[in-house]
Amino acid sequence: MNRDRLHFFLLNIGHLLDHLLTLLFATIAALALSREWNLSYGELLAYATPGFFAFGVFSLPAGWIADKWNRDGMMVVFFTGIGLSSVATGFAQSPLQVGIGLFVTGMFAAIYHPVGLAIVTGKWRNTGMRIAVNGVWGNFGAGMREAMHEGRYVWRAPFGYTTKRIAGKINIEPNEKIEIVKNLFETIAQNNQPLDQIRRAFVNKGLVTQKNKAITKSQFQRLIINETYKGYIVKFGERHKGIYKTIISEELFDLVQLIRKHK
Repeated sequence: MNRDRLHFFLLNIGHLLDHLLTLLFATIAALALSREWNLSYGELLAYATPGFFAFGVFSLPAGWIADKWNRDGMMVVFFTGIGLSSVATGFAQSPLQVGIGLFVTGMFAAIYHPVGLAIVTGKWRNTGMRIAVNGVWGNFGAGMREAMHEGRYVWRAPFGYTTKRIAGKINIEPNEKIEIVKNLFETIAQNNQPLDQIRRAFVNKGLVTQKNKAITKSQFQRLIINETYKGYIVKFGERHKGIYKTIISEELFDLVQLIRKHK
């Protein structure tokens, strides 16, 4: 990848993160504020709304500074600022801290559209196609949440599933390895063997990574707590019922979690 393509790729990543993080943190705030601090929807708006306000209003000074100073420099500020503010928001200990974190995240997110799009339109020929590609990246950040709300799993398929286009839309469906997963959960549910012994036994039965390597203890733990197997998509702090086929019942999955916690 040459320097020119890398530049355009980073601008596209920026557009994806711009929409993904602003939507992601607003959603997490709504869930966290209502669950952890028992705030009503009306009360949490006072903490979540300023982030969207900053996302709009701060685009004005962002564009002005970029014109007076340096557009590429402003993109460095964008990536650094939105990254650090997102991490800091994750450590919030009160509704006020969450609100401040969302505001600062929105402030840095405001940089992208007046600066990133100006670079796209000013640097290359074939501007229409460049904007179209950049727009796809931006919409993808929002599109993943839309797919989740529809019950479609559009991320990397977990072991036992294959990503396919079903009825014109991306989703997952079970493949031949799903029986390994079913047998694994049923074996754990018998509660008569140590988990690592079960892991080693199922590696010999085909429970391996895409590179055909034995799954590690941490990978094994992530697999058996993955709610995708019982039909739920858990992303961005949300949990939605999937519309793909599952063969692990909720009762079996929940039983395995109880056994896992006491091993």
